[in-house]
Amino acid sequence: MAIQYIQPGKPNQNAYVELFNRTFRNDMLKLYLFIDIEEVSERTYRWMI
Repeated sequence: MAIQYIQPGKPNQNAYVELFNRTFRNDMLKLYLFIDIEEVSERTYRWMI
């Protein structure tokens, strides 16, 4: 077994990560205006539960 990295500029080669990024961005980052990094961490933790 060997690690195979995706090609630079080819995010479609790793669809699971791209799906997570899109879901997190749409569900979390676009909905809130955060005050500081602690608030981002707290809301992210609650989103993952």
